[in-house]
Amino acid sequence: MQFRSICRILLCMGLCLLLLLCPFPALAQEKEALSRPPLDDAETVYLLHLSGEAVICEKNAETVIEAGAMAKLMAGYLACRELEAERSQSILITSEMLSANLTGYFRFGLEEGDVIRVEQLLYLAVCGGYNDAFHVLASLVSGSVDAFVAEMNREAASLGLVNTFFSDPTGIDDSSRTTATELAVIARLAYQQDLYRTVCSTSQYKISTQTIDARTVKNRNELISSTKYYNAKCKGLCVGSTTRAGNCVVTVAEHNGEAYLSIVMGGVDKEDVNTAYTLTDTLVEWVFKAYSYMEVISPETVVCTLPVTVSDLTHEVEIRTKESLSCLLYGGAELGTDVTYSIRLLHTELEAPVSVGTFVGYVAIVYGDRILGTLPLYTAQAAERSNFIGSLKAIEALTQNRPLMAGSIFFLVVLAGWIITENILIARRRHKWDKYFSDKMDYAPYVAKKKKK
Repeated sequence: MQFRSICRILLCMGLCLLLLLCPFPALAQEKEALSRPPLDDAETVYLLHLSGEAVICEKNAETVIEAGAMAKLMAGYLACRELEAERSQSILITSEMLSANLTGYFRFGLEEGDVIRVEQLLYLAVCGGYNDAFHVLASLVSGSVDAFVAEMNREAASLGLVNTFFSDPTGIDDSSRTTATELAVIARLAYQQDLYRTVCSTSQYKISTQTIDARTVKNRNELISSTKYYNAKCKGLCVGSTTRAGNCVVTVAEHNGEAYLSIVMGGVDKEDVNTAYTLTDTLVEWVFKAYSYMEVISPETVVCTLPVTVSDLTHEVEIRTKESLSCLLYGGAELGTDVTYSIRLLHTELEAPVSVGTFVGYVAIVYGDRILGTLPLYTAQAAERSNFIGSLKAIEALTQNRPLMAGSIFFLVVLAGWIITENILIARRRHKWDKYFSDKMDYAPYVAKKKKK
């Protein structure tokens, strides 16, 4: 029996130990799942949190690269902006609008004499990505493709994009160039433009005119239109592929009120568009799991305390903010370890009376090498002044006032010297008078009269 009892005890201890150890592999797997996916499948990657403007991850974001099909992003944005008021008008396609030889390139098949509405052209270009539709739009906006390309470059220059240059509106000409960070500026503008955002986010569009047979145009961005790469969070913006620039995917992902801009350019395997879509999809899913908003400071947070003088009841007061601050942070971030406070106070101590809400300085919330925000600091408690301590403080202040003390000592020395001098002079005068009167007075006659009696 004793042996069996010992075995049961050992078995129970083993099970308890196993239960204690089981959560740790799960936590390790969760932490591994939150780690950033590798970026090896693309030459350039840029992932930006739109509302907070925080760069989540990047690779070669400042490197000048071939713009390729991403020229369509600027072209589509300008076309939607300039033609929005004319979207319902019908136009006749002329031979001049189709003067470029687009044989062998991705095109819808527009022909001279076709009648089509401007809105339908915008869907063919921005949603379908057809090169011939972009050429027609360029002629509508600026009169010719060359004039439209010049307008694209003027717009880039006005935005301060010093490394961005376009040679055509479709990216077929590989001399166009940009950087991921500058492309992000164009992408944000395009996404803020209502018409462009609507058109680029449409999964499919049915087109039918008097001269064009009914057809369904699928969004060229397979994150929106295909079953294989579909991601409900993605909303446009532009995709494409050229020989030198490779496969490029620029999209905005939205979920639970948050939005991220993802730019993946130059897939390592330029013949396989799957790498760009797969990496984009992986980044989108990862960022929404790995990052969330965290309240880093609130009015209830005691940032620090400040000593208080001239008060017999309060020796220090709490310092707090009047506002809350929430920031997008990595899921494993911890207050006090990853997120710290940098405090700048106007005083090292306060003198009573102190009222609630007295401004005393600032606090900066720091995450790594990035400042998340700066808030003013105020006293959260009041402190009454003590008259007795105040009097002692005044006396102490007088004793510590060197010029006043030096003046007082000098005055006392002069006064003491004057008194001593006056006493010496008075004593000398008295001595002279006593000597003078003693020489003038004769007491002998008085003494003689006394004897006769």
